[in-house]
Amino acid sequence: MKKSGIIKSLNVSPKGFYEGLLLAIGNTVVQVNFPKESHQALLDTLKPQAQATLEVEPEQLRGKPEHEVFSLVRVLGDNASNIRLSAGPQRFSAHVERLNYARHGEVNGAVLESGDFVHLKPEGAAALGIKLGMKLEGLGETRPMVNGRSVIEAKEVNGIAIEHRKAPKKHAK
Repeated sequence: MKKSGIIKSLNVSPKGFYEGLLLAIGNTVVQVNFPKESHQALLDTLKPQAQATLEVEPEQLRGKPEHEVFSLVRVLGDNASNIRLSAGPQRFSAHVERLNYARHGEVNGAVLESGDFVHLKPEGAAALGIKLGMKLEGLGETRPMVNGRSVIEAKEVNGIAIEHRKAPKKHAK
């Protein structure tokens, strides 16, 4: 759902970072919480006293809040990056602008024309036969990057399931 208003203030976490904001909508105030991995680009867009239009989702609440509480999904408007910030699988569709490489040199994903990074792991990139200009359509979990774009942990791309198994931890001997 969409909420528009004036940002009254930013909420501070006990850990010292901003974790949300209060948005004045007429005579009503609502709280909008940022994703756990929020980033500087969000704060460049969301400043106190600024007009904001936000896509939000209701939060699961405990206790007795003083106002309605929402999770930020996306910042909308002219200054916004329009990246999706909520957790959970999201659909994407875009063309590959450039390939991305793992530290050891294999292709592990692609940077899309939007600037978002689709992480495929080398096995997923090989299975797709990924190349420049290729259209990628799929589903993946998103999280924000420091540049205002998103990392998409691909689950399925162009009809191919992408596995993201974690490597086993090596124990010291």
